Amino acid sequence: MAVYRAEPRGLKRHNMTQQRSINQRLNRAGSLTVKKEIALDWAISWRNEQSELMRKLGQAVKDDDFDALCIITGQLKAVTDKRFTALPNVIEHLTKPNA
Repeated sequence: MAVYRAEPRGLKRHNMTQQRSINQRLNRAGSLTVKKEIALDWAISWRNEQSELMRKLGQAVKDDDFDALCIITGQLKAVTDKRFTALPNVIEHLTKPNA
């Protein structure tokens, strides 16, 4: 399974305890180019996270592990809800004129 990775230029990476929300990162970004790079990195991260959970889900089915199926399904739902909730804000940031 392919893993996609984006390395936006000029962006400082944070560890997980310091990770800012996509909205915070887009608010801090200056140019539309940087905002697009942030949004692309976010989308690739979303894809990777979903793909990994789907891989785990497939493995749990293969192993007939009902407990893992329940846990992974809950994780998949949480990731999907979180990202879809943020998506309108990402679109708004990418379509509004720079102030």
